[in-house]
Amino acid sequence: MSQVTVGERILVQLSWYLRFSDAFECPRETTQDGIAEALGISRAHAALELKRLKASARVEERMAHVAGGRTRRKVYFLTSSGAAAARALRDHVRAKPVLLSDRGDRREVLGQQAIEALKARGVREPEATQLVLKGDLVEARASAGGPSRQLPLSDPFVDREAELEALESWLRSPSPLAIVLGVAGIGKTALAAQAASSWEGPVWYRKVYSFEDARTFAASLGDFLARVDRPRLRNYLASGAFDSIGLGAILREDLTGVLLVVDDLAASPEVAGVLRLAMEDGGGAKVLATARERPALEAGIGSPTEIVLAGLPPQAARALVAKLLRGSGDGVDPIVAAGRGHPLALHVLAGADRPSAAAAERLLDDAILEGLDADLERAAVSLAILREPCERPSDLGVSASHVRRLLRRGLLTRGPMGYALHDLAKDILLPKVPAGTLRTAHRAAAREASTRGDA
Repeated sequence: MSQVTVGERILVQLSWYLRFSDAFECPRETTQDGIAEALGISRAHAALELKRLKASARVEERMAHVAGGRTRRKVYFLTSSGAAAARALRDHVRAKPVLLSDRGDRREVLGQQAIEALKARGVREPEATQLVLKGDLVEARASAGGPSRQLPLSDPFVDREAELEALESWLRSPSPLAIVLGVAGIGKTALAAQAASSWEGPVWYRKVYSFEDARTFAASLGDFLARVDRPRLRNYLASGAFDSIGLGAILREDLTGVLLVVDDLAASPEVAGVLRLAMEDGGGAKVLATARERPALEAGIGSPTEIVLAGLPPQAARALVAKLLRGSGDGVDPIVAAGRGHPLALHVLAGADRPSAAAAERLLDDAILEGLDADLERAAVSLAILREPCERPSDLGVSASHVRRLLRRGLLTRGPMGYALHDLAKDILLPKVPAGTLRTAHRAAAREASTRGDA
């Protein structure tokens, strides 16, 4: 049976992360370090193979912010020809015969069956695919490494007292779900980890990706619960069973007293479905989730505690930058002004040899405006020019669909006085709007104010 090359394995590895090709923040798995770790090779070997793939126009390189990092790094993505080659390789993996060793029993199966057996043990599909791709003998066992169960605490952590108090109050309450919403780099993960660190019971942290399915997530959770003397979920999955009634019954009982911190929950609807089973009908689970867009989880579990993160206030931003500069007062104020309270921007500027306001502006553009189409941007502009919340956005020509999309993205908040656009979104969006578009928006706002009698 022909052996695949390391370069081909890299193509398959990167094929799982195509949706991040234009993203503001990219996963570590798209860096040289992440690729080397996933394939079990040295970083130098990964760098050499990536150079060859770039020369053959199958991989392209760019600079991007990496999840959990403070500086921009080189990340790698497939070109159209690289993606086509990766699809062919993944088809080959699914169809190739392999010898599957499962609890002492060896049998020949197709690669797809071996991948499913590994996923049932909590191995994520990218890792399972690599195991089948690189050899003809596959051990059906749980991943030796897997995602870290340690909370990704941020140091230094400043401000957010009101948000922490709200989450600590939620932790003491019977409510099963809290969601931290916000744009990229605003500090969602840092806040969730900080709040979770005060939980006295078992805590499980999981970063979710779009390729994560229900069975893999449940299997990994089952391994965690077994380590805290709650083996029923792992035993249930090992029996081959997997239905919503049995799964839900076990989760609702065995997750009592457990805090699940689920990062980027909206990335996988299947994971959201598993968590819904755990929380509905009075289940004892506590789920603290982060997301850029509001996940569809409320059905059957009531209203969650919801926190939409804004930028840091000036005093907190100044304190953060001073700590990042290790007490040096030089350059604090220009960094604070350029960063506009956005934590990741402040980290990047403080770590740069020569902080650039233009670089900060580009970073904030990517973080705030990523994924906005022309229609949604026009709707955001209509709300951005307002000094006060708007009770009826439809009076400004903003449709209910636009309102829902802006709310889901955390760019719009709804309070007792109406809807208001995120302050940071206003700061970034308005200077870029053509004068004619602004005049049109102001005229619509004036008509709306006149209708209310405020003009």
